Amino acid sequence: MKAEEVQKAVTATKTVPIKEKTKAIVPQVSQAKETKYCTLLQSTKITDKDGLGYTYAFEKIYVKELEREEVRICLYKDMRDRSGKIQNRMLVRPCDLTEMEFIQLFDKAIKDKLFSDEFVNYLRNIVNQK
Repeated sequence: MKAEEVQKAVTATKTVPIKEKTKAIVPQVSQAKETKYCTLLQSTKITDKDGLGYTYAFEKIYVKELEREEVRICLYKDMRDRSGKIQNRMLVRPCDLTEMEFIQLFDKAIKDKLFSDEFVNYLRNIVNQK
């Protein structure tokens, strides 16, 4: 699908676009990780079926500088640290996965309530236009 077709599909939906939060409040949840850049609020992960040690994730984060929540797609790999212990480390590279792996991850993220109901309904309208 070309970018122009995607834009037409998005603008043709009958729902109101998702509202950007200009001043979000960081939810009080147990946080798995916090950096200068963001706070990890929620994570949904699946592992590769090939046994290569990769983990794919959708993560809901709170970006401090922008004061809003965002969703990022991450790639993790099992790696040994200096002590020899295996840790699942985030890789700073593109996250390549098959369409079926993407569907599985997306389905799990929806079931885990990573996405808002408003987003899911908006996406449903886009898909139903095809």
